Amino acid sequence: MDETKDTQKLKLNFLEFWKNISNEDTQALVTLENITVVKNKITKYCTDEYSIEKVLRVFHSYASVAYLSAERIVNAKIYFDVTKTRYMILARKADTKTFCFSIVYSNVS
Repeated sequence: MDETKDTQKLKLNFLEFWKNISNEDTQALVTLENITVVKNKITKYCTDEYSIEKVLRVFHSYASVAYLSAERIVNAKIYFDVTKTRYMILARKADTKTFCFSIVYSNVS
């Protein structure tokens, strides 16, 4: 991927970054501790509009959702509103045998 010019590109850049992430980098991104290596890896996605701190915060949010989702639920779907600022994760919980779906996380009030 190349430089980030909009939020859609930022999401695609995160997916590219996430495909090749190590366990150590995952922990650093989720906890925001020892992030020097992660910062070096994501600098290629930065622009004047999307600074290293902004990209790091967004990647941290995406990584946290992905990490928690992988641990707790299956068949997760993330739904965004038209402005892509509010979202909810709808999924079937891993510990149930029924097809009961629930909202796992949402920033929609």
